Amino acid sequence: SSHCKGGVTLHKVSHKLQSCAEVTAAVFLIGIIFCVLVQVVCRDILKVTSTWTQEIAVYCFMWLTMVGAPLMVRRGEHFVIPLFIDKVKYKRVFLCMIDLMVLAVGAVFLLYGVRFVQSGLGKTSVAAHLPFIFVYIAYPIGGALTVFFAFEMLLEHLGVIPPAEVARDTEGGLD
Repeated sequence: SSHCKGGVTLHKVSHKLQSCAEVTAAVFLIGIIFCVLVQVVCRDILKVTSTWTQEIAVYCFMWLTMVGAPLMVRRGEHFVIPLFIDKVKYKRVFLCMIDLMVLAVGAVFLLYGVRFVQSGLGKTSVAAHLPFIFVYIAYPIGGALTVFFAFEMLLEHLGVIPPAEVARDTEGGLD
């Protein structure tokens, strides 16, 4: 039962990370909407050019992607094709292989994201004058979240920990 307690602790941490990522994603989605709205008002009503809004909207989109993708991993809604999964003979093995591949992709974003952050130190964006560290830090954060959530899914698929109480795509999961 000790692995169950560890699984419960892992799921609690994962749930907190998921909540933070959901709030972060919502903030950046609102940021995109705000920037696009300001850009339209400036261009069509005020007849002035606003370059910073486009730049900030792109950065918000980057953040939304880097925190949104791990959320899909946590919910089991990433690139697994249910029709294909149902035809696989060794479903558990296949799902574990997918978890390992997703974990590897997350590790690449984490490791190279750190290098990306280091390359942006002391540099600022052209239009908004935003330090690039605030933009580039999204990559290692997204990578770390992906690694964490994929590891949790792997442990579930291996039967090491019980499934989390989370809204997941039941087509791609184990029944």
